[in-house]
Amino acid sequence: MCPRYQNVIQTYGMGCLLNFVRTEVPLRLVKWLASRFDVPSSEFQFERKFIPMTKYDIHDILDLPVDGEPLVSDPESGRDFILSHFNVSSIPPVSFFASKLKSTEVELSDEDIFICFMIVALSSFLCPNSSLSPSPKYLHIFQDCQSVRSYDLSSFVYEWLLSSIKKFKDATKVA
Repeated sequence: MCPRYQNVIQTYGMGCLLNFVRTEVPLRLVKWLASRFDVPSSEFQFERKFIPMTKYDIHDILDLPVDGEPLVSDPESGRDFILSHFNVSSIPPVSFFASKLKSTEVELSDEDIFICFMIVALSSFLCPNSSLSPSPKYLHIFQDCQSVRSYDLSSFVYEWLLSSIKKFKDATKVA
């Protein structure tokens, strides 16, 4: 990522996300860890060892903002904002936002750089889903990019993780 884009992301308070290097994590390891996680108690359970997990652990690992304003999902508002802002008729796939960041043909505004970067980071790393498109649950926060750092993103990512593990465990019970 070019220095200008990195500077923009730093300026909006999300420079912590620039420190992560893409790595591969074996799917078997991910499934094994998820199977050892007890959602109600929010802890990993390994025989006689119990390792609790909280939003503060997410903060410690990812350095995302913590204890800020709760990020209350507003899918309609988020969808409407993205449709209007990018002049599209449906929520585009994550690749649309990644392509904007990679393109040298169009000069992006600082706000567009931040929105595209955060949508890619949220969709592929922080709050992934099984869709090719970003979840509209968090898109409304980009209506005011300066305020994104004021949200309790650690809590949002933590709750997303718990929900995803619960879905995984429920699906494996049925299978």
